[in-house]
Amino acid sequence: MQAATHGIRTIELRREQLLTLQGGQGGRVRLLCGSALLTQEGDVDETVLASGRDFELHDGLTVIEATQPARLQIVPARRRPRGPAAALRRWRQRLQLGPVRAELAA
Repeated sequence: MQAATHGIRTIELRREQLLTLQGGQGGRVRLLCGSALLTQEGDVDETVLASGRDFELHDGLTVIEATQPARLQIVPARRRPRGPAAALRRWRQRLQLGPVRAELAA
């Protein structure tokens, strides 16, 4: 089974069923129930995912194999707002000056 990471997706896998993801950098895999093995391109070790755990994805290919029936969510990376108002909000937050007033952000 293959899935794209456009929005939060809930996926059910049968025992020994595979899911492949490409380019999920910054996204997360959240295991809701069951158990699975997660392997990422460039990593030597597999990661065991247990129910209630989540894992941050790297760039490249990710393969998830259910070791028992599993339900998981693919949560994509947050997209950062762009533009001058968004940049101003980020700088204010970094400087801990609080949020930008609505009339300045428009």
